[in-house]
Amino acid sequence: MTLGRTSKAGILIRNLAALESAAVIQRIVFDKTGTLTSGQMSIAASVVNPDMAMASAELICLAAAVEQFSEHPVARAIMSACPTPPAVATEFQAVRGLGASACIPGHDYRRVAVGSLRLLGVDAPPALAAQAKVCADLGQTIVWLGWNETVA
Repeated sequence: MTLGRTSKAGILIRNLAALESAAVIQRIVFDKTGTLTSGQMSIAASVVNPDMAMASAELICLAAAVEQFSEHPVARAIMSACPTPPAVATEFQAVRGLGASACIPGHDYRRVAVGSLRLLGVDAPPALAAQAKVCADLGQTIVWLGWNETVA
């Protein structure tokens, strides 16, 4: 199966080397929580940069405004977590393997990016880096949001 087909099927491959080594697996043990049980990704935590004057729900809905045009499983999870219809966005652009961005008219955000820090072109603020590491160590996918070289 190609990576495009696996993504459309809701299967995310984070490490191609691990996938290749899976050919020799003889047994698999699953727990009964999370996406395996429900079949859908969900938002486990939403952390706002302390330097930003923004509520968590506002952060999620801003991400949803960008992700409303994406069919990616992470985008669908973000859309599901937004309690209101997302804002209108224009100039959507998906960057394979990195995330997506769009312009949100009426906001001073210019182009809002949702995805990896590489897509945002910045480093994680120290206040968020430690929390992101804890989440990553738990196997959670980290999605960053930012604009104008700032991480929200």
